[in-house]
Amino acid sequence: TYDQSGTYDIILTAYSEDGCKNTIIQQGAITVYPAPDADFIADPEEALLTNPLVNFDATPTTNVTDSLYINWNFDDGSLSEENVFVVEHVFPDTGHYDVSLIAINEYGCIDTATHQVYIKADYALYTPNAFTPNNDGINDTFFPDGVGIAFEDGKFKFMVFDRWGELIFQSSSRSNPWDGIAHEKGGKEVVKEGVYVWKVIAETYDGKNITQKDAQVAGIVTVIK
Repeated sequence: TYDQSGTYDIILTAYSEDGCKNTIIQQGAITVYPAPDADFIADPEEALLTNPLVNFDATPTTNVTDSLYINWNFDDGSLSEENVFVVEHVFPDTGHYDVSLIAINEYGCIDTATHQVYIKADYALYTPNAFTPNNDGINDTFFPDGVGIAFEDGKFKFMVFDRWGELIFQSSSRSNPWDGIAHEKGGKEVVKEGVYVWKVIAETYDGKNITQKDAQVAGIVTVIK
């Protein structure tokens, strides 16, 4: 086993039964090519699901040469660009990801560096403050959106109330947003312009109930015709 790259001679010595010996030297018979030195920095190593972007930089730690081929594996099924030493990546979900950098030099020698990135659970609820239910195809409906929230029947409920506190709409599905009609009161037409109160009862994917302290789960929306 050779610890260093370089050219090495082979020396073969043969001994006969009567004690004679013969030595053959084959100069430069073995060439050990240098291996690439792969490594990188992940910044940050821990990120929240609401902002799961991580920057990776191999230039400070990897011997960058024109003949070096590199490839990234982000451990989430996505493909990376080849021969890019600085790259940013958005991870799709929470969890630990073993991110690998594979470096291959012109001699075909390979080195791999792996660092773990952790995307932590987080959640946020987003709602517009107004919408225009006039069937023009632009902002015709109203429904909360978010990150880390289980938009599933039984875990999510969206309600709208009029100024007297009466329920006029409710839904548990993104496919059924509020179209401005007071369905819970048997309405057929879009409600009057004005301010309406919305409220959400929601859970995270891990079963945590979201409260007003965690995220805005109640607010107002203005109907504009």
